[in-house]
This record gives sequence, structure tokens and C-alpha cells, in this order.
Amino acid sequence: MKTEKPVNYPTFAARVLPNVTFNISFGRTVTNVGLANSTYKVTITPNPEVKITVTPTVLSFKALNENKSFVVNVSGKVPRKSVVISSIVWSDGTHNVRSPIVLDISTGQQ
Repeated sequence: MKTEKPVNYPTFAARVLPNVTFNISFGRTVTNVGLANSTYKVTITPNPEVKITVTPTVLSFKALNENKSFVVNVSGKVPRKSVVISSIVWSDGTHNVRSPIVLDISTGQQ
């Protein structure tokens, strides 16, 4: 029997239909593997085609291996078939953790 191991999925990806309003929430839990007392603040790379929010905007860790959760919300209405790309970056001022956001705007048909 194969046992699945936990995987860190840094990319946020979804397919949405053109000309249809969407609101997608991606939840993630991260584990502190750095310094015990560290605070990471998020920066959102803007994309004029979508609205992106992250809650909370700051993750403060007090211990090694401590877990924190956050939610990335992406909403909008893109009028044509395309790929929308953006990202978020968590930074403690020294270390940066980038997570791409990729939206495939298509009907799913070839």
C-alpha cells in the first residue's frame, strides 16, 4: 500500500471561464523551518485583470516547526481566453518565499 506524504504546493492555480465572474479561495498551511522568532509579511504582485487578497497579511512564528495558515482570494471577470499570472511573496526582510498564482481563462475545450 502506497502512503502519500504531505506535499507543499507553492503554486495557486485554477481554470475559470471567460466572461464569468469568479471568486476563488486557496487555503494553505505553512511550517516554520527558519528561526524560532520570525515574522513574514506578504506582498502581492498586482495584476489589473484580477483582485488578489491575502488573509492574514502577517505570519508571526514563535517556534521552529510551528504551523500557520493563510488564505489567498482571487476574484474578477476576465473577458477573453488567456492566462493570468501574478504572485505573492512572504518576506521576513532576509528570506523571500514566492508563490505564483496562475489562472487559465478558457472553456476547457481544445
